[in-house]
Amino acid sequence: MRVWCAVSGHGFGHLAQTAPVLAALAQQTPLEALTLCCALPARKIRYKLTLPHIHDSEPRDVGLIQTDPMQPDLPATAAALDALHADWPQKLAREREKMAAFRPDVVIANIPYLTLEAAQGLGIPTVALASLSWDRIVAGYYDVAEPRVAAWLQRMRVAYGGVDLALAPHPAMADAPFPHVVEIPPILDAAQPDRAGLRAQLGISPEETRPLILVSLGGIPIDALPFDLLRRERRGLFLIDHPDAPHEENLYNVGRLGDWPFGAVIGSVDGVVGKPGYGMSVECAAHGIPFLYARRFHFADEASICAWLAQHGRAREITLEQFFQADWWADFEAVLAQPTPPRPAHDGAQEAARRIRCFLQRE
Repeated sequence: MRVWCAVSGHGFGHLAQTAPVLAALAQQTPLEALTLCCALPARKIRYKLTLPHIHDSEPRDVGLIQTDPMQPDLPATAAALDALHADWPQKLAREREKMAAFRPDVVIANIPYLTLEAAQGLGIPTVALASLSWDRIVAGYYDVAEPRVAAWLQRMRVAYGGVDLALAPHPAMADAPFPHVVEIPPILDAAQPDRAGLRAQLGISPEETRPLILVSLGGIPIDALPFDLLRRERRGLFLIDHPDAPHEENLYNVGRLGDWPFGAVIGSVDGVVGKPGYGMSVECAAHGIPFLYARRFHFADEASICAWLAQHGRAREITLEQFFQADWWADFEAVLAQPTPPRPAHDGAQEAARRIRCFLQRE
């Protein structure tokens, strides 16, 4: 099978969803060739995707441009969307030329609409792997009655409306624009937790019994996290996902873990404090890890994730002020006291691969 796969470069969440599906597909059927189209750096892609592949780094969509993990840069996003759509026919022709030369059996997108529209024009079967859609996200930030915004949304919805198969891993947004949607279980990193191994890698003594808590706002950079305030909280050990985090006293830098898969890190700690993005939320729920999260309140898929966490996770909402003041220890203890709900099914990658194979066999 020859696979052309396009992945949004907005953070690492889209790649984290897609890479396990590609790995499961390769286990279930021989992959002759794989092209991955993604604007993320090649080293970040290799961290998630170990399959042999061709990397095309040309951006296929905009997503949202962020000022930091919690706030989008709306003027910059609007300017980038204008630029993307200004010469759409030329970009579409270029994508079709590349795609036709590769001769894929299927195009999988999470969820660049340029790639999906290009494939539809060539008659290539298309699969959208998506827990959200960019038209729904963009419509939540801009005036949909404004002509240029309406033009963006129309272009997205035309492409999404022509998708042959859409796979929606839980927890996904409702009312997706795709015509044929199949819900599947959450998609997780395939790496296995190793609590003792993680502590040993960080240099934590086997006699140390304080909980190790991951503090992370995901893959989009942020200026600073409350290092000094966390250092003063002596009841815990803190594994901080920030390149400038110190590695001293009760603070540990994620960068010291080398090639440890992030899913394995989440499954190996005693708690996580962050924001309710897709990957962090499903990894915490699947491993029964206590999760404190500060909401953004403006990102459209957040409500569905938080509702799912309330049913499947050991989770509790904190304020953004609490997060940056490191004022959440009482909330962490309250979550620790919660009973662990039944773990949700998390074989979404295998189910997605099976659905893709069955879909292609019917083509």
